[in-house]
Amino acid sequence: MFRFRRASLAQTNQEERLPINRERLVEYGRLLRYVRPYGRRMALAAIALVIGTLLGLVLPLVIRSVIDVVFVERKLALLNRFAGLLVIIFVAQAIFSLINRYNLGYVGERVVTDLRRELYRHLMALSLRFFADRRTGEIISRLTNDVSTLQAAVTDNLINLLGQTLTLLGGVILLFWLDWRLTCLILLGIPIVAHYHVINSEPAPFMKLCRAAICVSRYTAEQSLPKALPKPVIYNAINLDRFDRGHSLREELGIAPETTVVAFLGQIRDIKGVQDFIAMARQIPQPNACFLIAGECRDPKKFSGSYSEEDLGKMIGGDPRIRYIGYVREVENVYHTADIIVVPSRWQEPLGLINLEANACGKPVVATRVGGIPEVVEDGVNGYLVEAGDVPALVSRVSRLIADPQLRHEFGRAGRERVERLYTTMPALEFESLLLSYARKST
Repeated sequence: MFRFRRASLAQTNQEERLPINRERLVEYGRLLRYVRPYGRRMALAAIALVIGTLLGLVLPLVIRSVIDVVFVERKLALLNRFAGLLVIIFVAQAIFSLINRYNLGYVGERVVTDLRRELYRHLMALSLRFFADRRTGEIISRLTNDVSTLQAAVTDNLINLLGQTLTLLGGVILLFWLDWRLTCLILLGIPIVAHYHVINSEPAPFMKLCRAAICVSRYTAEQSLPKALPKPVIYNAINLDRFDRGHSLREELGIAPETTVVAFLGQIRDIKGVQDFIAMARQIPQPNACFLIAGECRDPKKFSGSYSEEDLGKMIGGDPRIRYIGYVREVENVYHTADIIVVPSRWQEPLGLINLEANACGKPVVATRVGGIPEVVEDGVNGYLVEAGDVPALVSRVSRLIADPQLRHEFGRAGRERVERLYTTMPALEFESLLLSYARKST
Protein backbone atom coordinates (compact mmCIF):
# COMPACT_ATOMS: atom_id res chain seq x y z
CA MET A 1 0.00 0.00 0.00
CA PHE A 2 2.71 2.46 0.95
CA ARG A 3 4.92 3.58 -1.91
CA PHE A 4 7.90 5.83 -1.41
CA ARG A 5 9.04 8.09 -4.18
CA ARG A 6 10.90 11.32 -4.49
CA ALA A 7 8.90 14.23 -5.82
CA SER A 8 10.06 17.64 -6.90
CA LEU A 9 8.40 20.79 -5.57
CA ALA A 10 6.82 21.41 -8.96
CA GLN A 11 5.36 17.92 -9.02
CA THR A 12 4.01 18.36 -5.50
CA ASN A 13 2.33 21.66 -6.33
CA GLN A 14 0.85 20.13 -9.48
CA GLU A 15 -0.65 17.28 -7.43
CA GLU A 16 -2.13 19.74 -4.93
CA ARG A 17 -3.90 21.48 -7.77
CA LEU A 18 -5.42 18.28 -9.17
CA PRO A 19 -9.22 18.28 -9.01
CA ILE A 20 -11.16 15.80 -6.92
CA ASN A 21 -12.09 12.81 -9.06
CA ARG A 22 -13.39 9.30 -8.58
CA GLU A 23 -9.94 7.79 -8.14
CA ARG A 24 -9.07 10.20 -5.35
CA LEU A 25 -12.39 9.52 -3.63
CA VAL A 26 -11.64 5.79 -3.79
CA GLU A 27 -8.24 6.41 -2.20
CA TYR A 28 -9.89 8.48 0.53
CA GLY A 29 -12.36 5.66 1.11
CA ARG A 30 -9.43 3.27 1.63
CA LEU A 31 -8.11 5.60 4.32
CA LEU A 32 -11.45 5.58 6.12
CA ARG A 33 -11.04 1.88 6.89
CA TYR A 34 -8.66 2.92 9.65
CA VAL A 35 -11.55 4.77 11.31
CA ARG A 36 -14.08 1.92 11.12
CA PRO A 37 -12.85 0.10 14.26
CA TYR A 38 -13.68 3.28 16.18
CA GLY A 39 -17.06 3.92 14.53
CA ARG A 40 -18.92 4.30 17.82
CA ARG A 41 -16.63 7.04 19.05
CA MET A 42 -16.80 8.82 15.69
CA ALA A 43 -20.59 8.59 15.79
CA LEU A 44 -20.59 10.01 19.33
CA ALA A 45 -18.35 12.86 18.17
CA ALA A 46 -20.66 13.52 15.22
CA ILE A 47 -23.78 13.54 17.43
CA ALA A 48 -22.12 15.94 19.86
CA LEU A 49 -21.17 18.15 16.91
CA VAL A 50 -24.75 18.17 15.58
CA ILE A 51 -26.21 19.10 18.97
CA GLY A 52 -23.58 21.80 19.53
CA THR A 53 -24.25 23.25 16.07
CA LEU A 54 -28.01 23.31 16.69
CA LEU A 55 -27.46 25.07 20.02
CA GLY A 56 -25.36 27.65 18.21
CA LEU A 57 -28.24 28.26 15.79
CA VAL A 58 -30.73 28.60 18.66
CA LEU A 59 -28.60 31.23 20.40
CA PRO A 60 -29.51 34.14 18.04
CA LEU A 61 -33.21 33.35 18.54
CA VAL A 62 -32.84 33.62 22.31
CA ILE A 63 -30.92 36.89 22.02
CA ARG A 64 -33.61 38.27 19.69
CA SER A 65 -36.27 37.32 22.24
CA VAL A 66 -34.31 39.08 24.97
CA ILE A 67 -34.24 42.30 22.92
CA ASP A 68 -37.87 42.11 21.79
CA VAL A 69 -39.49 40.94 25.02
CA VAL A 70 -37.28 42.37 27.75
CA PHE A 71 -36.05 45.66 26.32
CA VAL A 72 -38.71 46.61 23.73
CA GLU A 73 -41.80 45.32 25.56
CA ARG A 74 -40.10 46.11 28.90
CA LYS A 75 -40.99 42.78 30.52
CA LEU A 76 -38.03 42.97 32.87
CA ALA A 77 -39.37 40.13 35.00
CA LEU A 78 -38.37 37.72 32.22
CA LEU A 79 -34.76 38.90 32.12
CA ASN A 80 -33.59 36.38 34.72
CA ARG A 81 -35.25 33.53 32.83
CA PHE A 82 -33.59 34.47 29.58
CA ALA A 83 -30.25 34.93 31.36
CA GLY A 84 -30.60 31.44 32.85
CA LEU A 85 -31.48 30.02 29.43
CA LEU A 86 -28.40 31.62 27.89
CA VAL A 87 -26.20 30.14 30.63
CA ILE A 88 -27.72 26.70 30.01
CA ILE A 89 -27.05 27.00 26.27
CA PHE A 90 -23.42 28.06 26.81
CA VAL A 91 -22.80 25.25 29.31
CA ALA A 92 -24.44 22.69 27.03
CA GLN A 93 -22.36 23.88 24.09
CA ALA A 94 -19.19 23.54 26.17
CA ILE A 95 -20.12 20.00 27.27
CA PHE A 96 -20.90 18.77 23.75
CA SER A 97 -17.79 20.47 22.40
CA LEU A 98 -15.74 18.60 25.03
CA ILE A 99 -17.38 15.30 24.05
CA ASN A 100 -16.65 15.99 20.40
CA ARG A 101 -13.02 16.98 20.94
CA TYR A 102 -12.28 14.14 23.34
CA ASN A 103 -13.60 11.43 21.03
CA LEU A 104 -11.94 12.97 17.98
CA GLY A 105 -8.66 13.13 19.86
CA TYR A 106 -9.00 9.51 20.95
CA VAL A 107 -9.82 8.27 17.45
CA GLY A 108 -7.07 10.40 15.95
CA GLU A 109 -4.39 8.99 18.24
CA ARG A 110 -5.56 5.42 17.63
CA VAL A 111 -5.53 5.97 13.86
CA VAL A 112 -1.99 7.37 14.03
CA THR A 113 -0.88 4.35 16.03
CA ASP A 114 -2.46 1.91 13.58
CA LEU A 115 -1.00 3.68 10.57
CA ARG A 116 2.51 3.75 12.03
CA ARG A 117 2.34 0.09 13.01
CA GLU A 118 1.27 -0.95 9.51
CA LEU A 119 3.86 1.30 7.95
CA TYR A 120 6.55 -0.10 10.23
CA ARG A 121 5.60 -3.68 9.30
CA HIS A 122 5.73 -2.72 5.65
CA LEU A 123 9.17 -1.18 6.04
CA MET A 124 10.49 -4.27 7.79
CA ALA A 125 9.44 -6.36 4.78
CA LEU A 126 11.36 -4.25 2.28
CA SER A 127 14.82 -5.13 0.95
CA LEU A 128 18.05 -3.47 2.10
CA ARG A 129 18.40 -1.91 -1.37
CA PHE A 130 15.27 0.18 -0.67
CA PHE A 131 16.93 1.75 2.36
CA ALA A 132 20.16 2.29 0.43
CA ASP A 133 18.26 4.29 -2.22
CA ARG A 134 16.26 6.40 0.27
CA ARG A 135 17.39 9.04 2.67
CA THR A 136 16.77 8.38 6.33
CA GLY A 137 15.05 11.76 6.79
CA GLU A 138 12.53 10.96 4.06
CA ILE A 139 11.57 7.67 5.72
CA ILE A 140 11.24 9.30 9.13
CA SER A 141 9.07 12.03 7.57
CA ARG A 142 6.73 9.34 6.27
CA LEU A 143 6.47 7.86 9.74
CA THR A 144 5.75 11.18 11.45
CA ASN A 145 4.48 14.08 9.37
CA ASP A 146 2.68 12.20 6.60
CA VAL A 147 0.95 9.86 9.03
CA SER A 148 -0.28 12.83 11.10
CA THR A 149 -1.61 14.43 7.92
CA LEU A 150 -3.53 11.29 7.07
CA GLN A 151 -4.90 11.15 10.61
CA ALA A 152 -6.27 14.71 10.28
CA ALA A 153 -7.80 13.84 6.90
CA VAL A 154 -9.86 10.93 8.24
CA THR A 155 -10.87 12.45 11.61
CA ASP A 156 -10.72 16.25 12.12
CA ASN A 157 -11.31 17.24 8.50
CA LEU A 158 -14.19 14.82 8.12
CA ILE A 159 -15.96 16.10 11.24
CA ASN A 160 -15.22 19.73 10.36
CA LEU A 161 -16.78 19.17 6.93
CA LEU A 162 -19.87 17.76 8.63
CA GLY A 163 -20.01 20.70 11.06
CA GLN A 164 -19.68 23.34 8.34
CA THR A 165 -22.32 21.62 6.22
CA LEU A 166 -24.73 21.51 9.17
CA THR A 167 -24.06 25.16 9.99
CA LEU A 168 -24.69 26.19 6.39
CA LEU A 169 -27.89 24.18 6.02
CA GLY A 170 -29.13 25.10 9.48
CA GLY A 171 -28.39 28.79 8.90
CA VAL A 172 -30.28 28.81 5.60
CA ILE A 173 -33.26 27.00 7.16
CA LEU A 174 -33.23 29.42 10.10
CA LEU A 175 -33.16 32.43 7.77
CA PHE A 176 -36.13 31.10 5.81
CA TRP A 177 -37.99 30.40 9.05
CA LEU A 178 -37.35 33.91 10.41
CA ASP A 179 -38.26 35.75 7.20
CA TRP A 180 -38.42 33.85 3.92
CA ARG A 181 -39.04 37.02 1.93
CA LEU A 182 -35.90 38.76 3.18
CA THR A 183 -33.87 35.58 2.68
CA CYS A 184 -35.03 35.29 -0.93
CA LEU A 185 -34.04 38.92 -1.52
CA ILE A 186 -30.55 38.24 -0.14
CA LEU A 187 -30.03 35.07 -2.17
CA LEU A 188 -31.31 36.68 -5.39
CA GLY A 189 -29.16 39.78 -4.91
CA ILE A 190 -32.14 42.16 -4.95
CA PRO A 191 -31.33 45.56 -3.33
CA ILE A 192 -32.76 45.86 0.17
CA VAL A 193 -33.97 49.23 1.44
CA ALA A 194 -35.06 49.56 5.08
CA HIS A 195 -37.51 52.07 6.55
CA TYR A 196 -36.92 53.95 9.80
CA HIS A 197 -40.18 55.32 11.23
CA VAL A 198 -38.46 55.65 14.62
CA ILE A 199 -34.90 56.39 15.66
CA ASN A 200 -32.76 53.29 15.24
CA SER A 201 -29.88 53.53 17.71
CA GLU A 202 -29.23 49.75 17.73
CA PRO A 203 -29.42 48.53 14.14
CA ALA A 204 -29.92 44.81 13.61
CA PRO A 205 -27.09 42.81 11.96
CA PHE A 206 -29.08 42.47 8.72
CA MET A 207 -28.80 46.26 8.23
CA LYS A 208 -25.34 45.56 6.80
CA LEU A 209 -27.16 44.07 3.80
CA CYS A 210 -29.21 47.22 3.14
CA ARG A 211 -28.43 49.79 0.47
CA ALA A 212 -30.19 52.54 2.40
CA ALA A 213 -32.70 53.30 5.15
CA ILE A 214 -35.56 55.64 4.29
CA CYS A 215 -36.28 57.95 7.23
CA VAL A 216 -39.52 59.79 8.03
CA SER A 217 -37.68 62.99 8.99
CA ARG A 218 -34.28 64.65 8.93
CA TYR A 219 -34.16 64.29 12.70
CA THR A 220 -34.66 60.51 12.45
CA ALA A 221 -31.95 60.29 9.78
CA GLU A 222 -29.45 62.31 11.82
CA GLN A 223 -30.01 60.34 15.02
CA SER A 224 -30.11 56.81 13.57
CA LEU A 225 -27.35 54.27 13.00
CA PRO A 226 -25.32 53.09 11.18
CA LYS A 227 -23.89 56.50 10.38
CA ALA A 228 -22.33 55.37 7.09
CA LEU A 229 -25.62 54.01 5.72
CA PRO A 230 -27.36 56.41 3.27
CA LYS A 231 -30.59 57.72 4.82
CA PRO A 232 -32.80 59.55 2.32
CA VAL A 233 -35.69 61.42 3.94
CA ILE A 234 -39.21 60.72 2.68
CA TYR A 235 -42.00 62.04 4.87
CA ASN A 236 -45.11 60.00 5.61
CA ALA A 237 -47.89 60.41 3.07
CA ILE A 238 -51.37 61.54 4.08
CA ASN A 239 -54.54 60.12 2.53
CA LEU A 240 -56.73 63.21 2.22
CA ASP A 241 -59.81 61.15 1.29
CA ARG A 242 -59.78 59.51 4.70
CA PHE A 243 -59.62 62.79 6.61
CA ASP A 244 -62.15 64.49 4.35
CA ARG A 245 -64.66 61.76 5.23
CA GLY A 246 -64.48 62.55 8.95
CA HIS A 247 -67.45 64.06 10.77
CA SER A 248 -67.94 65.97 14.01
CA LEU A 249 -68.77 64.14 17.24
CA ARG A 250 -70.16 67.24 18.95
CA GLU A 251 -73.76 66.11 18.83
CA GLU A 252 -73.14 62.70 20.37
CA LEU A 253 -70.77 64.20 22.94
CA GLY A 254 -73.25 66.95 23.82
CA ILE A 255 -70.96 69.81 22.85
CA ALA A 256 -72.60 73.02 21.64
CA PRO A 257 -71.63 74.36 18.17
CA GLU A 258 -70.38 77.66 19.66
CA THR A 259 -67.99 75.90 22.08
CA THR A 260 -64.29 76.03 21.19
CA VAL A 261 -62.89 72.50 21.38
CA VAL A 262 -59.23 71.87 22.12
CA ALA A 263 -58.16 68.23 21.68
CA PHE A 264 -55.33 65.91 22.64
CA LEU A 265 -54.91 62.63 20.73
CA GLY A 266 -52.39 59.90 21.42
CA GLN A 267 -51.11 57.49 24.00
CA ILE A 268 -52.07 58.41 27.55
CA ARG A 269 -48.48 58.46 28.80
CA ASP A 270 -46.16 60.93 30.43
CA ILE A 271 -43.85 61.10 27.39
CA LYS A 272 -46.81 62.28 25.29
CA GLY A 273 -47.37 65.19 27.68
CA VAL A 274 -51.01 64.51 28.54
CA GLN A 275 -50.30 65.83 32.05
CA ASP A 276 -49.16 69.14 30.51
CA PHE A 277 -52.34 69.27 28.43
CA ILE A 278 -54.50 68.90 31.54
CA ALA A 279 -52.45 71.46 33.46
CA MET A 280 -52.79 73.87 30.53
CA ALA A 281 -56.57 73.33 30.33
CA ARG A 282 -57.05 74.05 34.03
CA GLN A 283 -55.17 77.36 33.66
CA ILE A 284 -57.25 78.58 30.71
CA PRO A 285 -60.25 80.40 32.22
CA GLN A 286 -62.55 80.56 29.18
CA PRO A 287 -65.87 78.95 30.19
CA ASN A 288 -66.89 78.34 26.57
CA ALA A 289 -63.87 76.08 25.97
CA CYS A 290 -63.93 72.28 26.05
CA PHE A 291 -60.85 70.09 26.30
CA LEU A 292 -61.03 66.52 24.91
CA ILE A 293 -58.57 63.72 25.60
CA ALA A 294 -58.72 60.83 23.13
CA GLY A 295 -56.54 57.75 23.61
CA GLU A 296 -56.21 54.47 25.41
CA CYS A 297 -55.48 54.36 29.13
CA ARG A 298 -53.28 51.45 30.20
CA ASP A 299 -52.33 49.92 33.51
CA PRO A 300 -49.21 51.81 34.69
CA LYS A 301 -48.06 48.66 36.51
CA LYS A 302 -47.75 46.86 33.17
CA PHE A 303 -46.87 49.81 30.94
CA SER A 304 -44.33 52.14 32.45
CA GLY A 305 -45.26 55.83 32.30
CA SER A 306 -48.90 55.18 31.40
CA TYR A 307 -51.87 56.76 33.15
CA SER A 308 -55.07 55.02 34.19
CA GLU A 309 -58.51 56.65 34.02
CA GLU A 310 -58.27 57.12 37.77
CA ASP A 311 -54.97 58.96 37.32
CA LEU A 312 -56.57 61.23 34.72
CA GLY A 313 -59.50 61.92 37.02
CA LYS A 314 -57.17 63.04 39.79
CA MET A 315 -55.26 65.36 37.43
CA ILE A 316 -58.49 66.80 35.96
CA GLY A 317 -59.64 67.64 39.48
CA GLY A 318 -63.34 67.77 38.69
CA ASP A 319 -63.09 70.43 35.94
CA PRO A 320 -66.21 69.69 33.79
CA ARG A 321 -64.62 71.29 30.72
CA ILE A 322 -61.95 68.55 30.54
CA ARG A 323 -63.33 65.24 29.23
CA TYR A 324 -61.70 61.88 28.58
CA ILE A 325 -63.54 60.20 25.67
CA GLY A 326 -61.45 57.02 25.53
CA TYR A 327 -59.91 55.35 22.52
CA VAL A 328 -61.39 56.52 19.20
CA ARG A 329 -60.58 54.36 16.21
CA GLU A 330 -61.67 56.93 13.59
CA VAL A 331 -59.35 59.73 14.70
CA GLU A 332 -60.45 61.87 11.77
CA ASN A 333 -63.76 62.36 13.61
CA VAL A 334 -61.91 63.82 16.59
CA TYR A 335 -60.07 66.26 14.32
CA HIS A 336 -63.37 67.42 12.79
CA THR A 337 -64.81 67.84 16.29
CA ALA A 338 -61.94 70.06 17.46
CA ASP A 339 -60.98 73.65 16.67
CA ILE A 340 -57.40 73.34 17.96
CA ILE A 341 -55.11 70.31 18.28
CA VAL A 342 -52.42 70.29 20.98
CA VAL A 343 -49.37 67.98 20.72
CA PRO A 344 -47.47 68.53 24.01
CA SER A 345 -45.04 65.65 23.54
CA ARG A 346 -42.08 65.42 25.92
CA TRP A 347 -40.05 62.88 23.96
CA GLN A 348 -38.22 63.29 20.68
CA GLU A 349 -40.96 62.46 18.19
CA PRO A 350 -39.53 60.92 14.99
CA LEU A 351 -42.05 62.95 12.97
CA GLY A 352 -45.25 63.78 14.87
CA LEU A 353 -47.87 62.41 12.47
CA ILE A 354 -50.74 63.94 14.46
CA ASN A 355 -49.63 67.39 13.32
CA LEU A 356 -49.95 66.40 9.66
CA GLU A 357 -53.31 64.74 10.22
CA ALA A 358 -54.64 67.82 12.04
CA ASN A 359 -53.47 70.09 9.22
CA ALA A 360 -55.05 67.73 6.68
CA CYS A 361 -58.37 68.45 8.43
CA GLY A 362 -57.65 72.18 8.33
CA LYS A 363 -56.95 72.47 12.06
CA PRO A 364 -54.18 74.57 13.63
CA VAL A 365 -51.78 72.86 16.02
CA VAL A 366 -49.85 73.88 19.11
CA ALA A 367 -46.93 71.47 19.47
CA THR A 368 -43.66 71.14 21.31
CA ARG A 369 -40.35 71.77 19.59
CA VAL A 370 -39.05 68.20 19.81
CA GLY A 371 -37.66 65.65 17.33
CA GLY A 372 -39.05 65.97 13.82
CA ILE A 373 -42.06 68.14 14.71
CA PRO A 374 -40.35 71.45 13.68
CA GLU A 375 -40.00 69.96 10.19
CA VAL A 376 -43.79 69.79 9.72
CA VAL A 377 -44.98 72.67 11.91
CA GLU A 378 -43.80 76.14 10.94
CA ASP A 379 -44.15 78.42 13.93
CA GLY A 380 -46.66 81.17 13.24
CA VAL A 381 -47.72 79.71 9.86
CA ASN A 382 -49.68 76.50 10.37
CA GLY A 383 -49.41 76.41 14.15
CA TYR A 384 -47.29 77.33 17.15
CA LEU A 385 -44.19 75.69 18.61
CA VAL A 386 -43.29 75.78 22.33
CA GLU A 387 -40.64 74.11 24.41
CA ALA A 388 -41.39 70.70 25.93
CA GLY A 389 -42.92 70.95 29.41
CA ASP A 390 -43.55 74.70 29.10
CA VAL A 391 -47.16 74.83 30.33
CA PRO A 392 -47.35 78.66 30.49
CA ALA A 393 -46.36 78.84 26.82
CA LEU A 394 -49.06 76.30 25.97
CA VAL A 395 -51.61 78.37 27.89
CA SER A 396 -50.56 81.53 26.04
CA ARG A 397 -50.66 80.06 22.50
CA VAL A 398 -53.89 78.10 22.95
CA SER A 399 -55.62 81.07 24.62
CA ARG A 400 -54.64 83.25 21.65
CA LEU A 401 -56.18 80.76 19.20
CA ILE A 402 -59.34 80.38 21.30
CA ALA A 403 -59.82 84.14 21.24
CA ASP A 404 -59.13 84.56 17.51
CA PRO A 405 -61.26 82.39 15.16
CA GLN A 406 -59.78 84.15 12.11
CA LEU A 407 -56.25 83.20 13.15
CA ARG A 408 -57.39 79.60 13.62
CA HIS A 409 -58.81 79.64 10.11
CA GLU A 410 -55.60 81.08 8.60
CA PHE A 411 -53.39 78.52 10.34
CA GLY A 412 -55.73 75.69 9.35
CA ARG A 413 -55.83 76.79 5.70
CA ALA A 414 -52.02 77.12 5.58
CA GLY A 415 -51.68 73.66 7.13
CA ARG A 416 -54.05 72.11 4.60
CA GLU A 417 -52.21 73.71 1.67
CA ARG A 418 -48.90 72.50 3.06
CA VAL A 419 -50.19 68.92 3.37
CA GLU A 420 -51.60 68.99 -0.16
CA ARG A 421 -48.29 70.26 -1.54
CA LEU A 422 -45.78 68.16 0.40
CA TYR A 423 -47.42 65.14 1.99
CA THR A 424 -49.86 63.57 -0.49
CA THR A 425 -48.36 62.47 -3.83
CA MET A 426 -44.83 63.81 -3.33
CA PRO A 427 -43.70 61.09 -0.84
CA ALA A 428 -44.95 58.39 -3.23
CA LEU A 429 -43.11 59.93 -6.17
CA GLU A 430 -39.90 60.29 -4.15
CA PHE A 431 -40.19 56.69 -2.97
CA GLU A 432 -40.72 55.40 -6.51
CA SER A 433 -37.79 57.42 -7.84
CA LEU A 434 -35.51 56.12 -5.08
CA LEU A 435 -36.41 52.47 -5.70
CA LEU A 436 -35.91 52.84 -9.44
CA SER A 437 -32.46 54.36 -8.89
CA TYR A 438 -31.35 51.38 -6.79
CA ALA A 439 -32.90 48.94 -9.26
CA ARG A 440 -30.84 50.49 -12.10
CA LYS A 441 -27.64 50.27 -10.05
CA SER A 442 -28.18 46.55 -9.41
CA THR A 443 -28.57 45.68 -13.10
